[in-house]
Amino acid sequence: MDPLSQLPVECLERILLYVIAKHDYKSITALASLLRVNRHISAVAIPFLYQHPFLPFNYGNAFGSRVYQRWHALVLTLLSNIPHGDLHPALAAELGFDTTRTNCSPTRFNYLGHVRHLDLIQYVFFEYDTKGHQKRLKDYSEDKLKYIHGEEVYEMCREVRMDACCTIFTEFSDWRFHYYSNVLYREAIWALATPILGQLESLTFPLSDIRRYIQIVDRLGRLKRVTVVSDVMFHWICCQGSMTDLTRLRRERSMRDVVKFVEDHRRIFPGCLKDFSMTGSTFWPREYTRAFNKTIDLMISRILPYHNPTFLALINWPSIAAHRQTTNLSAVRSILGLDPRVVDGLLLQQCRVLKEIYISSLVDGCFDWAVQEKKDMSRSQSRPASHNGVLSTNPPPPAYSTHGLMPLGRLILRE
Repeated sequence: MDPLSQLPVECLERILLYVIAKHDYKSITALASLLRVNRHISAVAIPFLYQHPFLPFNYGNAFGSRVYQRWHALVLTLLSNIPHGDLHPALAAELGFDTTRTNCSPTRFNYLGHVRHLDLIQYVFFEYDTKGHQKRLKDYSEDKLKYIHGEEVYEMCREVRMDACCTIFTEFSDWRFHYYSNVLYREAIWALATPILGQLESLTFPLSDIRRYIQIVDRLGRLKRVTVVSDVMFHWICCQGSMTDLTRLRRERSMRDVVKFVEDHRRIFPGCLKDFSMTGSTFWPREYTRAFNKTIDLMISRILPYHNPTFLALINWPSIAAHRQTTNLSAVRSILGLDPRVVDGLLLQQCRVLKEIYISSLVDGCFDWAVQEKKDMSRSQSRPASHNGVLSTNPPPPAYSTHGLMPLGRLILRE
């Protein structure tokens, strides 16, 4: 028997925690190789490997038939314990499932039960159409063509397609083909998420599907991070950015839906949700959703406190300033280009591990507290310790006694 197999489970788990600590591709592949050692190690390693199952695929943007086969194989593995009849017909057909089966034979491991972070890569169903709408990698079957030209895709595409916000662009059929991968992506996330909503700690889902998630927000009791993919278009270049009344209503409705999701979760599970972000979609050009994403991020920043920032800059300062009194700045290592008026002594004193500052100027006296701390520490070190056995009624010890002095090593004043 190999030495690893002789270790108690607790020791083996600690080793695996060390292996995956960096969350990089090498650690994931090393963990996957352990599955081939023996059943004992495999049983311990599987929960670690499937906590964040799509993480390895987010390190590169390679395309090709083998890559798509891997993605499909992983989705198939995770859905292996779900009755095929519960899946969306288009998704079931794409994965080759028999929807007449109302139950399925359980596998040895419930892989989906180990998932804590679900961020299905957006390219997973792009094997028909590359990102640039150019080369078809695979032909559509008759059943899929029938679905693409059916009423359901028409209604979905009519809501979120590029020309839904355009009064000039009239070519419609091509966008159905492109939107087909969006339908599969949306339904795959829903199928993977719904059985494990109560265990998810992070979740990525498309904006076009947010109303379904609003309905089940009370089941997301462990959710800490949310990413919403902007797969809905609100303006297009041929209209020069102008919006019709209908488009403006769609945009406002989407904003309200996002805010409602965050507010409902904070009301039901106070303090649980730590991070929210919008991201561009691979289905449409990202530049046409960038302004919308920034607007949403700003709106959410007024609702959701920024969680343990490691830097302060123009990009995240509005979110932090909105919750200045409740934001923990103890992990901030860099201050980059902020308005000098906000970088005062009170702010700096809370950044106990600050290492660098890039700023145009400094407020007078902003480091007086640091000078005083240095003097106090020198005096306390030269003073003999007292051991009189009397209970102390002194105030709490100063910050430098537990955190040390600020390790600032670089200060650059630049206009």
